[in-house]
Amino acid sequence: MSIWPIDLPMLAEPGHPRARDCQMAPTRAFMEVIDRATEYVFVMPEYNHGYNAAASKNALDHLFWEWRGEPVILAS
Repeated sequence: MSIWPIDLPMLAEPGHPRARDCQMAPTRAFMEVIDRATEYVFVMPEYNHGYNAAASKNALDHLFWEWRGEPVILAS
């Protein structure tokens, strides 16, 4: 199942992701898709020996409870 494209805004939610009170439709859609999964595989380009800060960090920072305690594989 593909979730893209979801036009996830750049940290535009007024509240903290921990509260799970998303006001924007793209953030709610992203939360629902991620919440259904039981494990995650991130395939991302390497930039200066790390992940690309803008897109990947934005997606990770938009959610909190959805990522908590779930297995993750990082491939770059």
